[in-house]
Amino acid sequence: MERGERGVFDFLYYFILAAAVIFIAAGLPACGKGLPTGPSKTETISAGSDPALRAVKQYNANHAGGRVTRWDRATVGVYDAVGVPNFQGILNDWNNALGGKLVLVAGPAGSPIEIVGDSALAYCGLATYQVEEGRMESVRITIRCNREQTAKHELGHAVGFLAHASDGGVMTNPSSSDVITDLYVMTLRRLYDLAPGTIITD
Repeated sequence: MERGERGVFDFLYYFILAAAVIFIAAGLPACGKGLPTGPSKTETISAGSDPALRAVKQYNANHAGGRVTRWDRATVGVYDAVGVPNFQGILNDWNNALGGKLVLVAGPAGSPIEIVGDSALAYCGLATYQVEEGRMESVRITIRCNREQTAKHELGHAVGFLAHASDGGVMTNPSSSDVITDLYVMTLRRLYDLAPGTIITD
């Protein structure tokens, strides 16, 4: 083989090799679907006259810097360090309200949601959040009294109903009810249709 012919062969070989690498690389995003691709553009929507969107704005976004704030995963573990009565029943009730858009499961210590006790707490219960760009990362629920009702109330905050209602249900403060009302169901199900960080205007 002449030197010139070999140079052409080498060129064709490396050209085909490069084309193959580009072709394979072009197909990689399909294999990594759902992997983080950097910060997403914040969407802004108008609540208009939509009662569910207005509820999300009132009971979630308005209490989180104006942005939709929720879990960005399908399942969230809840660790009960205090022995809440009817713990699984409470999880089931919130799961029914969420309609499969988020599922709470009993989890070990270190779970994203932890329920702990504190006899010196000034309130019956308190939820504190770690949030990143509208995504809930962890919630710590501290309980002093009325463990079952307080846990149910604070878990309502933990799944995204951040405010207090005045409809007599479990998210009313103070309240002696453990009822998850239609308002909470409507708000939470619409909340989980929206991307974390979404801005809702009037």
